[in-house]
Amino acid sequence: MSNSHFEREPIRPNVLSHVGHEVIRGVAVEEYGFHGTSVYTLVHMIRTGVIPGQTTPKRAELAFQPEPGDLYFWKNGEQVRGLSDMIRQSQQYARVIAKTHRFLAELNLPFDNEDNEYAAMELANKLCDEDEGKELIDYLHTQGVTERHIEQAIALSQPMSGVLVGISSEVEAAFSIIDCNKLDDGWKIETKQGLPYRFIRGIQFLSNADKALFNTLISL
Repeated sequence: MSNSHFEREPIRPNVLSHVGHEVIRGVAVEEYGFHGTSVYTLVHMIRTGVIPGQTTPKRAELAFQPEPGDLYFWKNGEQVRGLSDMIRQSQQYARVIAKTHRFLAELNLPFDNEDNEYAAMELANKLCDEDEGKELIDYLHTQGVTERHIEQAIALSQPMSGVLVGISSEVEAAFSIIDCNKLDDGWKIETKQGLPYRFIRGIQFLSNADKALFNTLISL
């Protein structure tokens, strides 16, 4: 997914209507599964019809290497986790992605570049130590980003908490579902081209800042 999608693709009224219905519906605890994501991903879905899923390769140390478009989620009814833990994990992932995407969008950097994504994730979520932070800032300087703009991007990313979406059980008949619990990654839907919007059952904005940003983006 690239932030250029927001300029190229028009809003699809049928998908926007689906999103509006699912926001009103909310995410029920009996959903088949849960996925945490960002407002930018939701807007991408409204403009393309699909949630993009994985946009960059996973780090090399992981055994399961997803193809672009694969989507990770937490499946309801897992024996290894309780319901509250699955929702908490999804919300935690949503916060990380939401801050990362807000940072990238503010700096107008492509979302589907692994180096960009890593730098944004570490800086926006304050995951790195001081030395690594300096290295990542130096990298962003090579991309034409100033120190002041980096500081602004970090500040703007802080209020973001993301979006929680429910996943329909209909994905089982449409895609291969892979158990990635050994890697603490939940489950993976092998979609390759993203998850079509019709499989989304319930949407919940996790902060007022996310809802406000969503309303701004769909009005552009």
